Amino acid sequence: MKKPRLEDLTLRERIGQTGLARTDQIYGKKDFLAQNPFGGLWARHQHIYESAVNNAENRYGKGLDYRYTKECDAWIKDLSSVLKVPMLSAIDAEHGAVDAIPGTSAMPTAAALGAAHSEELAYDLGYNVASEALVSGANWIWGPVADNACMFAGVSLNRTPSCDMELSARLLKAEVAGMQKAGVAATAKHFPGVDKREYRDPHITPATIDYTMEEWEEHQAPIFQELIDAGVYSVMVGHMAFPAADDAVINGLMVPSTLSHKIVTGILKEKMGFKGVVITDACGMRGLNAIYKGKKLYVELLKAGNDMLLGPTDANYIDLVEEAVLAGELSEERINDACQRVLDMKEKLGLFDEDYSAGGGVTEEMLARTANTNRQIARKATSLLCDKPGMLPLSEDKIKKVKIIYIGYSNQAYEALEHMVTAFAAHGAVADYQKGLDWHIKEFAEEYDLIVYASYIGCHSPYGYPYFVQDMIGPFNHVLTYGEEKSLGVSLGSPFLYFDFFYAMPTFINTYGYCKEQCEEFVNGLYGEFPLNTDLPYPIRPVMGM
Repeated sequence: MKKPRLEDLTLRERIGQTGLARTDQIYGKKDFLAQNPFGGLWARHQHIYESAVNNAENRYGKGLDYRYTKECDAWIKDLSSVLKVPMLSAIDAEHGAVDAIPGTSAMPTAAALGAAHSEELAYDLGYNVASEALVSGANWIWGPVADNACMFAGVSLNRTPSCDMELSARLLKAEVAGMQKAGVAATAKHFPGVDKREYRDPHITPATIDYTMEEWEEHQAPIFQELIDAGVYSVMVGHMAFPAADDAVINGLMVPSTLSHKIVTGILKEKMGFKGVVITDACGMRGLNAIYKGKKLYVELLKAGNDMLLGPTDANYIDLVEEAVLAGELSEERINDACQRVLDMKEKLGLFDEDYSAGGGVTEEMLARTANTNRQIARKATSLLCDKPGMLPLSEDKIKKVKIIYIGYSNQAYEALEHMVTAFAAHGAVADYQKGLDWHIKEFAEEYDLIVYASYIGCHSPYGYPYFVQDMIGPFNHVLTYGEEKSLGVSLGSPFLYFDFFYAMPTFINTYGYCKEQCEEFVNGLYGEFPLNTDLPYPIRPVMGM
């Protein structure tokens, strides 16, 4: 089909291009979608999973294997078939497309890329995740995260490559290039970034960037500028307030960046020259809807210069915005500008090409390519923070029985420990794993040759501030009380767990993730199959006893 001209679309269809519908609003409701022509879909895991299960002839074990990505793709294309303008299908993919689409690969985190220090691997990772997403029906990824994070920015833990801004910019540019080479739109998020001193999470409360403009231009802006100059297709604006750029107060609260014309239009579009699609972070987040709700919220977001709204909470979003335009509350010119930007991005993705053929599901060859990249990243990134007693490398002759003790909130990270068990077996050791720890540590110290304390904290694991609390703190009363000489620790997530919780651990390693290859290579690294990295991507201090 030809790319539509603005004059070929009704006002309602143009407004529709500015909305990215939540899957629960349109799941099983093709007739609703035909009457409410949203420009895109927020493809959320549970609905894709349910669709794939319902349509699959065979089911396997706990979930779905790679062949069911074909079902996901067919489901999304079936939804889009009722629309005059092809639909964008967008996902988060910070651990791979598997975050949203079952059957795709899990992948290393951005922090692992930072530890690997390889632009080539960053490109390959971006290309792989985008390729798997595209054939599974998704053509837009909300990533990579360009926030210049640190240990206090909990919502950015492990989501950015490094605290070294220049390193992050190089790696993120390479990752974006890989994504867009694969035919998927990449997104630099969450403009205008984060403050290294802010720990609050705008998902649940208003939060602030307290930088001066000079500090922001030094510590954050260059990453976004480099990604814009490199041609990233979209930028996501976050909900943190930025008083140095806009000190307006609404209902007693500082205006979030998403609602600020000075920030979205004045800085991002005009000063920094961004010509692509500006999308908001999710409309359901408290840092935004504490200011406005419903029709007023949507109108003000569009007025500020946002081109697409992520997940309006009202299913009748198009009706509400149409009412506002017809009543003169929002200009038709602003709708036209936003719509044109969305159409232009869809054109870049080839959605209007007659021979556009993306889809068909993930193949074994794609999974093998991703696994190879994952393994290369894991071998370069697995980091040794300390080995005070010099227990590494391990000896296959001495290590025959291994206990892995997990402390963390993520069931996915816990289940991934099975890959460590398999890897230990390849080295002649029998391993088992469990959640938590109590007085049995004395028995473990007598029975096992090696005790591995594996732990995970990441963004929203736990939901809220990323810290161990209440019952999860209990195991730390028993860590190292027995068996210290045969114990080592590993963080599967936050780079800061060693300093925050395991500083007494004599030997400690960061993997920065828990995909299959990272878990396997962690074990291989213990046995000296490759040198462990000591060039850390985050400033974890003090690090002693190397």
